[in-house]
Formats: sequence, C-alpha cells, structure tokens
Amino acid sequence: MVSTKIYKSKSGHGSVVGKRWSCSVSPTLSDKLDVGVDDHIRIDRNHGKKPCYARVRKIHSKAKYPLRVPKRTRTRSGLEHHEEVFLSPVIPQEKYMQARKTHGLSETVWDDKEQDSILVYAPHGGDIEFGTDDAAIRLYHRLTANGYQASLWCLHGFGANSFSRWHASKPGLTSGSYPGLEQIRTREYDLVVSFHVHDESYTGVGGSIGAPFREAVAEEMCERIKDRYEFRHRHENMRWKGVSDANLVNKLCSGTGGLQLEMQPIVGYKYRNRAVNAVCSVVQSRL
Repeated sequence: MVSTKIYKSKSGHGSVVGKRWSCSVSPTLSDKLDVGVDDHIRIDRNHGKKPCYARVRKIHSKAKYPLRVPKRTRTRSGLEHHEEVFLSPVIPQEKYMQARKTHGLSETVWDDKEQDSILVYAPHGGDIEFGTDDAAIRLYHRLTANGYQASLWCLHGFGANSFSRWHASKPGLTSGSYPGLEQIRTREYDLVVSFHVHDESYTGVGGSIGAPFREAVAEEMCERIKDRYEFRHRHENMRWKGVSDANLVNKLCSGTGGLQLEMQPIVGYKYRNRAVNAVCSVVQSRL
C-alpha cells in the first residue's frame, strides 16, 4: 500500500477529465504500484471514509503530482483535493461479510481451474447493481445441479454510493487488479453469461451470441414473467448492447460471443429467479 495525496487533473488531460472512475498517475507511482494504463487502483481513506477505486487512464509526466483525479471522479466518490489516501493495485480486499460491514468490495470465484464449458459472472454485485450476483449464483447452481460444468466470478460492493465507488469499468483490461478474474480469464468458454441491471424500462438480452439464442431467452423470460414487462433482443433496440470485443462476455467466449443480460430494476429485484430459470431452460435446450 502506498500513501499519497489527491491532486486535481489538468484540463488538457482529455483522456482523464470528464471520465467516470478515472485518474492519472506519475511514472514513479506507476512503478511503485506496478500498474499501467487501464489498470485499476484501490483508494482507501482515513477516519472511516468509504473506500473506492479508479481506473488509470494516463501516465502523466510530473512526479510532483503522483495522483491526479478529475472533478467528476472526486465528486462521485466523495474524494477531496489534497486528501491523503492509501493506494493498492488489488481492488477486492475484504471477505464478503466484512465488505458488508465496512462498505468494501469482495470477490467470489468458484472454479476448478480446468473446465471451459460455461462461465457465469456478475461484476457489479452487492449494492452496486442489486440482485445481479444472486442471479449469477442461482444460475451457476442450477447448471451444476443439472450436470453442467460451470465456473462463477462475482464482485460484491457494499454501502451508500456503492455504484459510484465500486462499479468496475472494463475489468477485463486490467492486469492483476482482481485475483479471481485472473484465474478464470486464462480460458475461453463455450458459453459466457453475465448479469447486469440498467435503469431502463425494458430488459435487454444482449451480447454477441447469435440472435436466435437471444430471442429464445427473451421469449422464455417474457413467458415466465407473464408479459408484465418488455424484453428486447435486437441490438438496434437496446442502449447497452454488450457487443464489444473488449467486453468479458465476448472476450472469454470461444464462439461468436456471450450472453449479456441487462435487467430492468424490477426484474433484477423481484423476478430474477424467473429470469434465471428462463436462461437455464434455453441453455439446457441448446447446449
């Protein structure tokens, strides 16, 4: 752990200023932490203030300012200019129950280090996107109980303002920030499924997996949740499509891509068990 102060970002640092969860570090601090561009750093604070993370967007030149954090990130995370903080290259550091008590971040990985059939994950669990880690765990248990080989990876962030403090931005681009992720990312899987919640009026069934698979999941979810809500599977009709090659759901899939579920809040909160059963039903019929 390295101690330093927070300094404002320069207005000319376009890759940092205006970005969420962003920061820049000096070459010296980069070497001390062994982090580079796109790596994440954990920021712990004094006097019981809530910890958070930031994504390194730039290595700046002036050693006089080891850590620069733009206003948007400071505001979202409650950080203050000239505040003394403690930095670490490893983001999840608490056990699950400890994280709940201290507003921290924990990581769960269930994996035999060999199987490459199915990966289920939820990078924004706990209070970040409520219900997503529970949905991922339920799907993992459904699949393994029915004889499928599967692995699970989840992050669980807790406490007030958890979305602003712990919403991991592109964790698949990091190098070692999440030890559990490092274990499961060494393989390509036949199917990858990720769970998210978004603040939209519909549930999006996205990812780069083929349209027939997405359509089958959307129809099964619609039937099980009794047409109360809208389920979209066409990429052109979704805000968060989940089609980027950098997205773990596609990056770790050996086929055309994985399945990304962006549940509307009521589905993630009240009907996630039915949503999980819908996904499991389609997986069992097609794998």
